[in-house]
Amino acid sequence: MLLEQGRRCPIAQMPFSRFIPPDRRSTWLRTKTVMPFGPAFPITKYTGVLDRIDYDNIKIYRGTAVGGGSIVYGGISVAPPENRLR
Repeated sequence: MLLEQGRRCPIAQMPFSRFIPPDRRSTWLRTKTVMPFGPAFPITKYTGVLDRIDYDNIKIYRGTAVGGGSIVYGGISVAPPENRLR
Protein backbone atom coordinates (compact mmCIF):
# COMPACT_ATOMS: atom_id res chain seq x y z
CA MET A 1 0.00 0.00 0.00
CA LEU A 2 1.22 3.49 -0.77
CA LEU A 3 -0.25 6.42 1.11
CA GLU A 4 0.12 9.93 -0.24
CA GLN A 5 -0.85 13.17 1.46
CA GLY A 6 -1.71 16.17 -0.63
CA ARG A 7 -2.81 17.05 -4.10
CA ARG A 8 -1.95 15.61 -7.48
CA CYS A 9 0.09 18.24 -9.33
CA PRO A 10 -0.18 17.88 -13.11
CA ILE A 11 3.02 19.08 -14.76
CA ALA A 12 1.09 20.90 -17.49
CA GLN A 13 -0.48 23.21 -14.91
CA MET A 14 2.88 24.25 -13.41
CA PRO A 15 1.47 24.41 -9.85
CA PHE A 16 4.79 25.13 -8.19
CA SER A 17 5.62 28.24 -6.28
CA ARG A 18 8.27 30.79 -7.12
CA PHE A 19 11.37 30.41 -4.97
CA ILE A 20 11.60 34.06 -3.86
CA PRO A 21 9.11 35.23 -2.81
CA PRO A 22 7.26 31.94 -2.34
CA ASP A 23 3.49 31.84 -2.49
CA ARG A 24 0.82 29.71 -0.85
CA ARG A 25 1.59 26.71 -3.07
CA SER A 26 4.94 26.28 -1.30
CA THR A 27 3.75 25.15 2.13
CA TRP A 28 1.17 22.73 3.53
CA LEU A 29 -1.63 24.43 5.51
CA ARG A 30 0.46 27.13 7.22
CA THR A 31 0.51 30.90 7.29
CA LYS A 32 4.32 31.10 6.98
CA THR A 33 6.69 29.19 4.73
CA VAL A 34 8.86 26.37 6.12
CA MET A 35 11.79 26.43 3.69
CA PRO A 36 14.96 24.81 5.08
CA PHE A 37 16.90 28.07 4.68
CA GLY A 38 16.19 31.76 4.49
CA PRO A 39 13.49 33.74 6.27
CA ALA A 40 9.90 32.58 6.69
CA PHE A 41 7.53 34.45 4.39
CA PRO A 42 3.87 35.10 5.25
CA ILE A 43 1.51 33.20 2.96
CA THR A 44 -2.18 32.38 2.69
CA LYS A 45 -3.00 28.95 4.14
CA TYR A 46 -3.25 26.39 1.34
CA THR A 47 -2.52 22.72 0.62
CA GLY A 48 0.99 23.40 -0.69
CA VAL A 49 3.77 20.90 -1.46
CA LEU A 50 6.12 21.08 1.57
CA ASP A 51 5.49 20.39 5.24
CA ARG A 52 7.75 20.28 8.27
CA ILE A 53 7.40 18.45 11.57
CA ASP A 54 9.20 20.22 14.42
CA TYR A 55 10.71 18.33 17.35
CA ASP A 56 12.99 19.69 20.08
CA ASN A 57 16.26 18.89 18.31
CA ILE A 58 15.29 18.18 14.72
CA LYS A 59 13.05 19.42 11.93
CA ILE A 60 11.75 16.86 9.44
CA TYR A 61 10.71 18.05 5.99
CA ARG A 62 8.31 16.04 3.85
CA GLY A 63 6.69 16.38 0.48
CA THR A 64 2.92 16.77 0.63
CA ALA A 65 1.70 15.99 -2.85
CA VAL A 66 1.19 12.87 -4.90
CA GLY A 67 4.82 12.12 -5.71
CA GLY A 68 6.08 13.23 -2.28
CA GLY A 69 9.77 14.04 -2.15
CA SER A 70 10.07 14.06 -5.94
CA ILE A 71 7.77 17.07 -6.00
CA VAL A 72 9.67 19.23 -3.49
CA TYR A 73 13.17 18.16 -4.50
CA GLY A 74 12.47 18.84 -8.18
CA GLY A 75 14.21 15.65 -9.26
CA ILE A 76 17.55 17.07 -8.12
CA SER A 77 20.00 15.05 -6.08
CA VAL A 78 23.63 15.53 -5.22
CA ALA A 79 25.85 12.94 -6.91
CA PRO A 80 28.85 11.63 -4.98
CA PRO A 81 32.32 12.27 -6.42
CA GLU A 82 33.38 9.73 -9.05
CA ASN A 83 36.01 8.14 -6.78
CA ARG A 84 33.33 7.38 -4.14
CA LEU A 85 31.23 5.29 -6.53
CA ARG A 86 33.60 2.32 -6.60
